[in-house]
Amino acid sequence: MTLLGRRASLLLLLLACFAFAKRAQAADPRLVVVNDARGPSGELIREAIVKALMSHAEVRVVSLAHVKKSADKLGANLGDPRGAVALGTSLGLAAIVDAEVKGQGKDWSVALRVRATSDGDIAESHQFRATSAAELAQRVGEKAWKQIGGSLADAKVPGGSSKRVVVLGLTGPKAAVVRGYVVKAVNRQKGVKVMSERDTKGQLPPKDAGAKDLAAAAEVLRASAFVGGEVKITGQAASLDVKLYNGGDGELMTEATLKGAGLQGLNRTIQNELGKKLAGPLGEAQLPPLPEEQLGGAAPAEGSGEGDAEPAEDGEAEAESPAEPRSRPGALPSALEVGLGMRAFARNYRYTDDLFGTLRAYKLGAAPAAMLWLRWYPGAHFTSGIPAHVGLAAGYEQGFGLKSEDSSGESYDTSMTEWYAGLRGRVPFDVHEAGVQVTYGKHSFRVDDDPTNPLVPNTGYEYLRVGIDGRVRVSRVSISAELGHRFVLDAGEVASRTWFPHATASGFDAGVRAGFELVSGLEVMAGFDFRRYAFDMNPKPGDANVAGGALDQYYGGWGGVSYRLDGSGE
Repeated sequence: MTLLGRRASLLLLLLACFAFAKRAQAADPRLVVVNDARGPSGELIREAIVKALMSHAEVRVVSLAHVKKSADKLGANLGDPRGAVALGTSLGLAAIVDAEVKGQGKDWSVALRVRATSDGDIAESHQFRATSAAELAQRVGEKAWKQIGGSLADAKVPGGSSKRVVVLGLTGPKAAVVRGYVVKAVNRQKGVKVMSERDTKGQLPPKDAGAKDLAAAAEVLRASAFVGGEVKITGQAASLDVKLYNGGDGELMTEATLKGAGLQGLNRTIQNELGKKLAGPLGEAQLPPLPEEQLGGAAPAEGSGEGDAEPAEDGEAEAESPAEPRSRPGALPSALEVGLGMRAFARNYRYTDDLFGTLRAYKLGAAPAAMLWLRWYPGAHFTSGIPAHVGLAAGYEQGFGLKSEDSSGESYDTSMTEWYAGLRGRVPFDVHEAGVQVTYGKHSFRVDDDPTNPLVPNTGYEYLRVGIDGRVRVSRVSISAELGHRFVLDAGEVASRTWFPHATASGFDAGVRAGFELVSGLEVMAGFDFRRYAFDMNPKPGDANVAGGALDQYYGGWGGVSYRLDGSGE
């Protein structure tokens, strides 16, 4: 593959990663509800939480008023583990977000908790602090998703993601018996669960129900579909006219007639054919949408009579209202990213068009190296605007325990180092990021062999690198790719009088990595990278060594950890 082809392939991979992330985010959002925030300025803080969550496609914030009505019917409490499980089962909720606010004067805080409805336990808890209620609301709006978004996106609904189906009472002779056949057949379908008579008691629609009645019952039962029908028996012939209704709107989705010789024959037909008839429509059946949270008007300003205003200074009434987040809710940029890891790398150095056949190639198998890197955005300590996305980048890599051998088996100490430093800019796309980086660096590889008869020339590539990169996040998982061109300013001994005095070189690098966030900001990572330098020796008459060119390639895999710190130091 040509150099251009490799670069194009990596760019396509990067674009595919972005497309995958957007698609993954848009699919199957988790239903969550934000409970009333207890304490002073609770409504202000709750509204900030809701705004932060509503800006992300991974979740859908359900109306608290609607959930409270359902809780009253079930006799459930949102703050109780058993109540959370009951609401999760009934409404399809994945998580409940609770907040408790404390504050007076210049000391304000909120404890933010995520309660999973799968088991009712607290899945995650975070605390934010500020000097006023307005500042606290702003901070929560900016940071809530970063802290709890992963838990919300990963939350599971009690009982899994199976679609709930109600098998209605059938009409006609032997209706109860045939209904049992239908329940058994539908329950065998993957991803489907037939609701029991106990779960539906007193909540089924009337026998002559229309679409509106079915949709209303589906909303109460949280059912995706209804199955009904009529049994007919004439002599030894039995048949079932079966119908499937969509829970979302109560409309008929499909109907079919199944026949058999007597009840046993009809049962065999139902078990063999009903699933096939209903599979496609069942896959498209939808739950009635739960009403989404509706935010009211502007949040009350501090000191508006809620009893939580700070004392006015110098006799002036305080009129501060909560400021809008300086960037998109939940997208406060990180100020510092640091990482360290271990790398196993290999090197392959070879010549092309070696005129006399006297030049030695060089190969190094898997060798260890330690690596660290840093990205710092000073502006992110003070703002979330454009200055927060311009910063510094640096890195260092050191090989250790390296040895090289000649053809006689004699070994020589070997060293490899690389460092770089420069400027970096980034463009955030929600939780994703694209970056541009310009750095100066040096990549050296030395073999301490006999200077009068060296194995290969020592390299010391001084370069100016211009690179692009991108990172996508889906819940706790991140995928990154990078590509850079290295303008080689000095190639070391290769371009010296001793070796190839007229040589020129250029290089490029590429890499991919994946990470998993263990806790907020702390990520384990693994990746693969490739660095390549290409020489044009430009030989002249009288040169001691003659070759058309050379390739110096480094490739390897690595693993490590990284830590991300946002601008507030949390």
